[in-house]
Amino acid sequence: MPTISASRQAPHQATLQNNRGLSLMQRGQPANAMQAFDAAISLDPTLTTATNNRRMALAMTGQYDAALAARCRTQSSRNA
Repeated sequence: MPTISASRQAPHQATLQNNRGLSLMQRGQPANAMQAFDAAISLDPTLTTATNNRRMALAMTGQYDAALAARCRTQSSRNA
C-alpha cells in the first residue's frame, strides 16, 4: 500500500474534524464542537467552513463578542 504524506492527508483529516464538530453541535455540545473545529483549522487553515462553524459554536455558547471578533478577523485577512 502506498504511503500518503502528512501534508496530503491533512485536508482530509481537517474535513473529518469539521464533520465531527458538526455532529457534536447537532447533539447540543457546542463547546466540544469547538475543539473539533480548532483541530480542523490547525490541520487546514484554508478550510473556511470550519472557521464559520467555529463562530457558530461560539455563538451557541453565548460568546457573541468572540464570534463577532472572529468574523471581523476573517474578513480583514481576506481583504489584506
